[in-house]
Amino acid sequence: MSSENSDGERYDAGYSADQQPATKPLEWTAPKRTAEVGNLRRCLEPGFFTALHHAYGRYFKPRDGRCLLRFTDADPRLLVVFLRSMQNPSTDGLIVADTRSKADLQRAFENVHAFADPPTEYSVCTSPLKKNGPKYSIHQGSGCGSSGWELVQGGVWRAYAKGRPGIEEVTFCDNEKHWVQKVVNKASCPKEWAKLKWVSGGTFYVPEQSPGKVFCVGSRESTQEDLSFSRLLPRKNCSGDGFRHEFNFGTVMDTPVVVSMVVCIGRDQSGRRSRVSTGQQCSQDGFVEMGHFPATQAAAATSSDTIFCVTNVASSDVIEESRGGKCDSDVKMTFALPIIAPKLAVSQAEPEELMRRTQVCLGALPDAGNVKVLAIGSECSRLQDIVLLFQVPSLLEIAASTPYANEGNSGLPLFALVEEEVTCFGFLCPNTML
Repeated sequence: MSSENSDGERYDAGYSADQQPATKPLEWTAPKRTAEVGNLRRCLEPGFFTALHHAYGRYFKPRDGRCLLRFTDADPRLLVVFLRSMQNPSTDGLIVADTRSKADLQRAFENVHAFADPPTEYSVCTSPLKKNGPKYSIHQGSGCGSSGWELVQGGVWRAYAKGRPGIEEVTFCDNEKHWVQKVVNKASCPKEWAKLKWVSGGTFYVPEQSPGKVFCVGSRESTQEDLSFSRLLPRKNCSGDGFRHEFNFGTVMDTPVVVSMVVCIGRDQSGRRSRVSTGQQCSQDGFVEMGHFPATQAAAATSSDTIFCVTNVASSDVIEESRGGKCDSDVKMTFALPIIAPKLAVSQAEPEELMRRTQVCLGALPDAGNVKVLAIGSECSRLQDIVLLFQVPSLLEIAASTPYANEGNSGLPLFALVEEEVTCFGFLCPNTML
């Protein structure tokens, strides 16, 4: 889910499921305080379902795996971005209303390890000069944003876009006359350096105590204005070519870990091999993605959850129920699901699609001998000799898994809250490292 309020802060949260969303008309009467929801990285087939916190709810399904939902009075353009993320605004997705404040919402997710504020990627690029070049430029993301710039080999690192304890600031300053940069080890730029004026281009934050400070910064002050700038390289010392080494910094090594996850299932073109993953591998190497469903990390499973083990047999992935919560040593991955649907107080007027659970099964295809494959939904009826059958949470269960700080939830949230520290035109921002 992502939200952007009057404070200019943005939050993201999301979950996936493989049920078709209910159909309800779209109304543009959102209140002043709204929030935005999306995914944690991947979206479910046939739809990704989002949760809107604060005060407003309707159903949507984003397009092309871009899980975006934005409403804010402060920036009307986000409405256009939101509309572009869906196939059909009147039928796509799920939004869950929540009247809590942003602080209360974050606290509830933090208490159950379902909140993350991940780092983003930065890179250093070069552009040739006629002499005494090249010049250097820092870009947000893992590539160079404009033509004429080339990525320095090994010149990508992870950093935070906002300050926090145990970090140090690195600011890149722009000279708008010659479009060169001066990089400093503090939060502000010098108003003047090398007889040139400088304005802030941005600040990123890296660990103060990093065991591998593999990036260096050095500056060159020249009598020729356009040759006065800094360079940043993936090495220990930036001296040479007229540059004086100034400082080093390291990359952020921490990777956010949340209790929720998205499990995908794919099948190869022969139809005889299955693949189970948490990333994009279900649609790679000749495999076609069949669907996704929400789950939780096995290590965080509650007593009411069932743990599943994924192993590879004859180049095909199979899912098995764990024995006493334990998997064999050759397990490929694990996940947990609340197998018994919770009792929820719902109105009879609620669409059936919200409460429907979808089946996942393992069995043999007709006329394929003992070859076992995984199937989802109605395709399970085609399989023979089914050895595994379970149901994934419904849309209503996903919404009901939203945590509350002062109320003991019996289960874990099936989606996570993510604070994006950078801005972009999509959701999640492509450079956010989850």
